[in-house]
Amino acid sequence: MGSLARGDFGPLSDIDLVVEGVAAGDFFAAGAALDRLADPVPVDLIPWEALTTEARRLLLREGVVLHEPA
Repeated sequence: MGSLARGDFGPLSDIDLVVEGVAAGDFFAAGAALDRLADPVPVDLIPWEALTTEARRLLLREGVVLHEPA
């Protein structure tokens, strides 16, 4: 899906993160916090709920799980 997960991350790459269950009111604050933490690398934060069925299939097949819900 993203270059970091594929192993071809380069100087012009960004970090693609898909999150599930983040409240709408917290989403932009979370994205801003991630941008600060990852600076100068841009972060593309994407809600799971906004993905198409095909994007979800691709993510489940090729993505890397960073944290499982408890």
